[in-house]
Amino acid sequence: KHLESTGVIQIHLRGRSHERHDSTRLSHKKLWSFWSANTQNGSPDGNTLRLITEEFVNAPCGQTVTLKCSIEQRVEVLEYSWTYGNKVLCEHKNSTSDCRYTENQELLLNIQQVNQNHSGKYICKLMADSGHGSNHICLSVSVCNAESNKAKPLSHACAPESKWIIFLVPFTAVLSLASDPGI
Repeated sequence: KHLESTGVIQIHLRGRSHERHDSTRLSHKKLWSFWSANTQNGSPDGNTLRLITEEFVNAPCGQTVTLKCSIEQRVEVLEYSWTYGNKVLCEHKNSTSDCRYTENQELLLNIQQVNQNHSGKYICKLMADSGHGSNHICLSVSVCNAESNKAKPLSHACAPESKWIIFLVPFTAVLSLASDPGI
């Protein structure tokens, strides 16, 4: 809105001010690219909207993990994404089974069969009509090894009934022999 009336965009990044005079309107895509490139650490800057994420997520190896990002207040979303490093993993405009944008303005990233390579910092980024914001989740995946895939032995409470019958019949016979006064 400032650009439409003055032809000047002023962007503040970590104490530096950048001005750009433009006779045409800059698209939000160009602003998004500029802002995304300068917020790789996921820390909020000046004109932010609050995004809500879990700070840490611990996941067992081989499971599906859902990372959730929510916008604190209702806004008109222009761009909304999950990134890992420099790679965009999920965008609100491209819903799939692994990336879903909800009516409540949540962006859900599903990661199938997680392993230790998935551990790290995932950044949720938003550009809206009223500002922008970012937040992150640190995902930690448990150690993957062959032992974690082995079935654990059943405890007595979970053991099949037939095993108890096999044990009880001989034990009952021994008890009745021991209690017989004629032997």
